[in-house]
Amino acid sequence: MKTLITAASVAALLPLAAFAQSTEAPAAAAKALPGFGANSDISVSDGYARTTGKGSGSGYAHLQNRSDRECHLNGVTSTAAARTELHTNREDDGVMKMEKVEQITLAPGGEDGLTRGGNHVMFTGFHQKFVEGDQIPLTLDFGDCGTVAITLPVDNRRAPEASGAAGMDHSAMDHSGTEQSGTEHSGH
Repeated sequence: MKTLITAASVAALLPLAAFAQSTEAPAAAAKALPGFGANSDISVSDGYARTTGKGSGSGYAHLQNRSDRECHLNGVTSTAAARTELHTNREDDGVMKMEKVEQITLAPGGEDGLTRGGNHVMFTGFHQKFVEGDQIPLTLDFGDCGTVAITLPVDNRRAPEASGAAGMDHSAMDHSGTEQSGTEHSGH
């Protein structure tokens, strides 16, 4: 009889134990999934990478600032490429140009994306070829809002987002303002 009471008591308390730990579980679970990561202030989701197959590629993800203060994405690092930078695209006299950016700002409670045709991560000088399905490590540095480490699955088949320039082909872009001048960037 005592065993049944003890087993019933433990069974009744299990949901409470799970609830007590649930504040940590989503962040831990997010870090385990490719393309997802989080810290207490920032959530990164739906991340993926693409490659041109010629030693350069790009990374994309959805960024969410869950804090009540402004957060700044100040940089990105990866062991997969010689250089990993934040870039954006802009039109200049009818010509699309890609350029390095120093910072991307997320308003308190705000969201932004690293998207095709907009702000994105640029990988150049692969240490080994990016192959469909590979997992590319990436750390996003949000300064005072912390860092978020994720892996981006290589997904060259993924359709572009459905807005404006997001689906544009960069192969005809003027990259003269970037350090990678002369490097092809089609496909991102």
